[in-house]
Amino acid sequence: MPRFNFEVEREVKRPRYRRDKIMRTTVLFCIVAAVTTAVIYAIVPDDSANDQEQKAGKENIPAAVEKNSAASDTGSKTADPVNRDTPGETATGISGEPGEPGGGVPDPAGDGKMENSVSVPGNNDAKYDPPAPELAVHTKMFRQALQDGSWKQAKYAVTHTVQGGDTLGLLTAKYKNTRHFVRKYNHIDNPDSIRIGQKITFIKADSWQLVISRKSGTLQLNRVTGDSQVPFVLFPIRTLPGVLRDDLVVCSRIAKPVFRDAHGRVFPNGSEGNPYGDFLITLAGKKRPDAPILHLSIHGSGSQAAAENSLRSGAVQLNNEDISLLYSLIPEGSPVRIVE
Repeated sequence: MPRFNFEVEREVKRPRYRRDKIMRTTVLFCIVAAVTTAVIYAIVPDDSANDQEQKAGKENIPAAVEKNSAASDTGSKTADPVNRDTPGETATGISGEPGEPGGGVPDPAGDGKMENSVSVPGNNDAKYDPPAPELAVHTKMFRQALQDGSWKQAKYAVTHTVQGGDTLGLLTAKYKNTRHFVRKYNHIDNPDSIRIGQKITFIKADSWQLVISRKSGTLQLNRVTGDSQVPFVLFPIRTLPGVLRDDLVVCSRIAKPVFRDAHGRVFPNGSEGNPYGDFLITLAGKKRPDAPILHLSIHGSGSQAAAENSLRSGAVQLNNEDISLLYSLIPEGSPVRIVE
C-alpha cells in the first residue's frame, strides 16, 4: 500500500490558501475605504458649490446697483418751466442751483419730503430749510456760479429787458438788488449808459433778511419772496456772546472803511488799528434806521488786535471774501435778527 506524502500535499495547498487570504483582505480594504469616503463626503460641505454661489452673488451686485442708480437718475430729472412775470421780464431756471427748494438740495430725510420750517414760494405746504453743512456747500456753489456766469440761468434769477425810462437805480430798487451786485455780475462799467433792449439779470427777491446766530457762529442770508423766506447763503462768523435783538436793519454799506476809535484817532483802511477789513455793514434800530449802532456792525478781517476789541463790543466779523459777497447782496433797510 503506497504511502501518502503529507509534506507534498501541504506544499500544494499553502499557496492557494495565501492567495484567498490576500483577496479577502483586499476586498475588505476596498469596502472600508468606500465607506470612509462616503462618510467624509457626507460630513464635509461642498466648498466648490459655495464658491460658485458667492461668485454668482458678486456678479449680480453691480447689476442691482446700476439698476437702482438708473432709477434714481430718472427720478431726479425734472422739467423746469419758464415763468413769465411781466412784459419785458423773463424768469429762467435750471435745477441744481443753491438757495432754491428742489434745486439740487438733497433731502436730509431721504424720503422726498421737506420736513423744515420755511415756506417755499408758490407752495405753502412744502418746507425748505437745509442744515448748515448743506447750505454752506451751496454757498460755495453760488460763489462759483457768480464767477462763471451760470447764476443767470438759475431759478432765482430774473432777466429784465431794458425799456424806455428805465434806469439802473429804478431797476435795482424794483428787484431789491444792490447796484454793486448788478453792475459787477452784469459787467456794467457805466451805470448811466444802459440802453433800450439791453438784458440785465437780477436775483429775484421782494426783500432780504439776515439772521446772525451767536451760538452756532453763523450768518444766514434769506431771500424773501411773498410770505416765504428761502435760505440763500451761509457764512461762518467770529462773534462773542452778547445782546440779542430782532429790531435791527442794515443802515449802510461801506467799502474800504476808515476806523475812528473812542479817542477820536483815525485809522485808514488796511492800517494797524483798523478792525474793519475790506467792507463794513452798519446796523441800526428800525425806529431810527439812519442812526448806526457801530458796536453792532458787521465787518471783514482787519487788524486782529483791533478786531478783538470790536468783537468784545458786540460786532460780527467775517473773512474778507465772505463780507465782500454779503456786501454785494444785502441792500440797505434789510431786517437783521441777532439770535442765540
